[in-house]
Amino acid sequence: MKSVTIFLGAWTAVGILWWIVAAVVIARANRMRSASAPKPSGKAQRISIFKPIPSPLGDREFGAIRACLETFIADLDTDSELLLGAREREGERLRSFIEEIRERYPDARIELLVDSIGAT
Repeated sequence: MKSVTIFLGAWTAVGILWWIVAAVVIARANRMRSASAPKPSGKAQRISIFKPIPSPLGDREFGAIRACLETFIADLDTDSELLLGAREREGERLRSFIEEIRERYPDARIELLVDSIGAT
């Protein structure tokens, strides 16, 4: 019976030693991985969002799009820009809209890209 007790004690000691070695190996691997990982620069990347505006737009449709765009622009952060793409026939209405928006949201970055191809 004494030999069984010694064997079980030794087996327990080996098990404890196994867990200690495993913990040390994992801790070293995590430390090496975190040391070699690239450090974040702290600056967010710029995001450009392109929103094509359908054409032709009636007054009702333009009002709805205008309201949606204003809500969207209010949510933009300083590292984002909104690119609006439109046909020439919608360009003038959008230019005046963008001027109004820039007065309300001076930090918003909005650009209008006008396509004159196919304008009638």
